[in-house]
Amino acid sequence: MVPPGMVDGQQPYRVPEAHHQAIAEEVERMLRGGVIEESASPWSSPIVVVPKPYGSLHFCNDFWRLNQIYSYPLPWVDNFMEQLGKSKFVSTLDLTKGY
Repeated sequence: MVPPGMVDGQQPYRVPEAHHQAIAEEVERMLRGGVIEESASPWSSPIVVVPKPYGSLHFCNDFWRLNQIYSYPLPWVDNFMEQLGKSKFVSTLDLTKGY
């Protein structure tokens, strides 16, 4: 848990006017899909819009400041590999847009 005094509402980054419509559409798509939800939380992380090679835009969040405040220990890959060796079945999972 993060102490209340550490809550941080980071200012949004400047986004070109030409990207505003694409951002609005992506936010609406994610709301409809249940990927995100409306919130009145004091936390905020700015978005970054990165052009893809074929003209579309990649919508990203910059969680740098949040990651500086809140740490979560990552599990050791060796532990996963050990557990995987005992498995009878292995499957893969392709996450939608990396969320």
